Amino acid sequence: MTIGIASIYLTEIAPRDVRGAIGACHQLATTIGIVVAYLMTMTCTLNTEQLWPIAVVLGSIPAIISLIVLPFCPESPRFLFLKKGQELEARRGFMRLNSKENVETFIGELREEIEVAKNQPEFKFRQLFKQKDLRMPTLIACLIQVLQQLSGINAVITYSSSMLKTAGLPDEYNQFCVITIGACNVLMTMIALPLLERAGRRTLLLWPTVTVGIALLMLTVSVTLATHLTVTAPRVAQIMGIVSALLIFVYMCGFALGLGPVPALIVSEIFRQGPRAAAYSLSQSIQWLSNLLVLCSYPSINGAIDKVIVELDRLLKCKDDEVTFAATREKYNSHITKLFLKSVTKNTPSKPSELGRSVRFTWLVKRAWISACEMKFAMQELGLTWTLGLTVMMTCFGSSFLIGYNLAILNLPAKYVKDFLGEAMLGGPDSGSDSTRLIDPEFLYAQVSTTFVIAGAIGAFSCGWIAELIGRRNGLLLNHAFAIIGGIICAPCVFVNQASLLFVGRFVLGINCGITIGIASIYLTEVAPRELRGAIGACNQLAVTIGISVAYIVTLTQALNTETLWPIACALGAVPAFVSLLILPFCPESPRFLFLKKNNESDARKAFLRLNAKENVETFLGELREELEVASNQPEFKFTQLFTQKDLRMPVLIACLIQVLQQLSGINAVISYSSTMLESAKVPDEYNQYCVMAIGFLNVIVTVVSLPLLERAGRRTLLLWPTVVLACSLFLLTITVNVATGLPEGTAKRVVGIISVLLILVYICGFALGLGPVPALIVSEIFRQGPRAAAYSLSQSLQWLSNLLVLCSYPSINKAIKGYSFLPFLVVVVVCWVFFFLFMPETRNRTFDEVARDLAFGNIVVGKRTATLEDRTMAVFTKDDRNASNAEPSATQALLNEKQTRLEPVAII
Repeated sequence: MTIGIASIYLTEIAPRDVRGAIGACHQLATTIGIVVAYLMTMTCTLNTEQLWPIAVVLGSIPAIISLIVLPFCPESPRFLFLKKGQELEARRGFMRLNSKENVETFIGELREEIEVAKNQPEFKFRQLFKQKDLRMPTLIACLIQVLQQLSGINAVITYSSSMLKTAGLPDEYNQFCVITIGACNVLMTMIALPLLERAGRRTLLLWPTVTVGIALLMLTVSVTLATHLTVTAPRVAQIMGIVSALLIFVYMCGFALGLGPVPALIVSEIFRQGPRAAAYSLSQSIQWLSNLLVLCSYPSINGAIDKVIVELDRLLKCKDDEVTFAATREKYNSHITKLFLKSVTKNTPSKPSELGRSVRFTWLVKRAWISACEMKFAMQELGLTWTLGLTVMMTCFGSSFLIGYNLAILNLPAKYVKDFLGEAMLGGPDSGSDSTRLIDPEFLYAQVSTTFVIAGAIGAFSCGWIAELIGRRNGLLLNHAFAIIGGIICAPCVFVNQASLLFVGRFVLGINCGITIGIASIYLTEVAPRELRGAIGACNQLAVTIGISVAYIVTLTQALNTETLWPIACALGAVPAFVSLLILPFCPESPRFLFLKKNNESDARKAFLRLNAKENVETFLGELREELEVASNQPEFKFTQLFTQKDLRMPVLIACLIQVLQQLSGINAVISYSSTMLESAKVPDEYNQYCVMAIGFLNVIVTVVSLPLLERAGRRTLLLWPTVVLACSLFLLTITVNVATGLPEGTAKRVVGIISVLLILVYICGFALGLGPVPALIVSEIFRQGPRAAAYSLSQSLQWLSNLLVLCSYPSINKAIKGYSFLPFLVVVVVCWVFFFLFMPETRNRTFDEVARDLAFGNIVVGKRTATLEDRTMAVFTKDDRNASNAEPSATQALLNEKQTRLEPVAII
């Protein structure tokens, strides 16, 4: 009864501009009550065999106090006027409650509402279902209340002790963790009070709920891992236990910001006076029934799932007996206890002499806050928006991340994959014909990689058609289905002993990565502000490198690199795709696509304003109109024009060569065969996985460093000079590996082997600075809107075919020429470097149309004169302008020329 009447009363007496905050005080008081209940039932208070009923009785004290004081408070003015017809009492009540709003305006609104009500019969409960205009509000009211309960909040509150125990926390600390959960709920609800008026109800309902969903998904994974890695990887299990506890707090924060205060407020605001009470009764009844469903079913669900998992664990591992598991769990809990006590001791000063450390810690917190504020102002100065940040994050996390993840996920578990393929396809050593036994598991393992790359080439070839047909964002959403389906297919391959599932799953994942690598690059480049186009475009490559590193971490021997669990690592790639599938629809489509392909100027304008807080929307639309006018005089672009249209030959050649160079520089040989290369470099086997992981982390760090350099140093500079470092490292690596091979065992051989490993790291640095982020960015910047998607399809297909060439040929090359296996890559790097040095222009801070006009027919300045292309205010020449002394600048250039007083001359070949 309270949960309905209190919400209605608070909402009706609150002034309009603080109605959200006052209405949410109802939820705040609920959370405070939960914390007080926890405090009263601690073991040091009333949590004893005889005293716990006293804690139940104490709830009557607040009711008695309210029974005495509440009669001095006024009745709801709306109820007095609309239900009792007492205008005078309603005026008095309103004036006592509201010192800001005008009473006559309020009474006028009520009169209008009562006039509308006069023309209708007295409202009856069944009208909630019969009256058409109430069906949607009723549905919303019921669903939002059901969601509040079925989101699992009462299961978390009621069973938080057991959930924390499942997460691996010691029993003696459970009550303190539960109290902390309650305190966190109170704190976040207090934060939600002003946000309800500033951000709005809809915003606080949607986005914190996304956090709740992600937290539940990750909590499921972490609790499961903590339970099942206790024996095989106790240290990882301990970490997962702590992560589970933290995820419960994240869940509570998301709930307290959104699903906690918003539902009751929404229900009170979407109904008129007549149906409001009936709607509240219905929605609150359904809410309590949902609560009952959760409380009754959660223990059974939890127990049933635990039994299923334990049974599966027994069937799959067949080596964990109950005694060992119990002993390991005891050891696990004891270790977590020590970690917790150590953390508390470390952060709590116990002596006056330790106060200096506390002061220093406070100073560091303040400095972190100041840095965060400075970052916020810097984002505003750069023109970044939250929508742009969310768009880039979801595109990278749900799409680009999976390229690196799926590329590297079978690297460390290679031994188990080969064993599985040998058993599943060859029937083991004691079965099968002699001809069947001749098939090497090493060959089958290579075929799995080949299948993935061939599918990637197919996906890359089709990405342009998909991007043009349904759009950039929608193409990524469609592509998420491939990632989810591929992960689901791969997961059970070992359990059902079917190698075909691995091949099919990797084929589907390859299509996903092929489509992603094209559409994601186009999308990021088109939504980015011009001054940040390089950095945001390079986030695609950064996400790829992060995916590689995460794949290495997931497939460590302490994690999922086991005989039966490695397919789970393959399937985990579906999680980012699923998260992005839920969130990416809230991000805008590319404004360029909306304007140039869909002719939807209104949506293009809205999308641009959401994505760009600095540039002028009219200038942007003016550039698109110019580009559209040029395109309108030409027929619709076809794929064959990439080869027949003369002004596209040089851009197409550059796009294809730069993508081919990215693969034939040997990067995927380093990633996919890094363990073999480290073995050739004489690194001990037990350290191979850590060296491979270090390579992945270094790739991430240097790619992060390259993001600002792309805008400061330019694309051409980062393409050329880090590639020189890469070539030198390949040459020196050839020397050191051969020297190490020829030396006898001893210190000298070990030193040369370490030098080889360091040169691999130098190679990674050179690649991550240049050939990693630059190619996709260059391809997106040297074409106009029409041929861009087709050029991406062609260049990305060649990239995947080059990847296939490397993966298939490197083992044979390494076997044939051994230590000289890097020389073919070195030759390709040198030849392509010379070509780009002569013909590659700078594209930084220039429009797509300007770059396309410069590249047409190959009229590109070389060497020193290329630097003039970095001036964004330069005049641009086309083939028809050869005999002209000056070219007429575009409208965009005219606006930019107003800010500059000096134009540099342009040399024309």
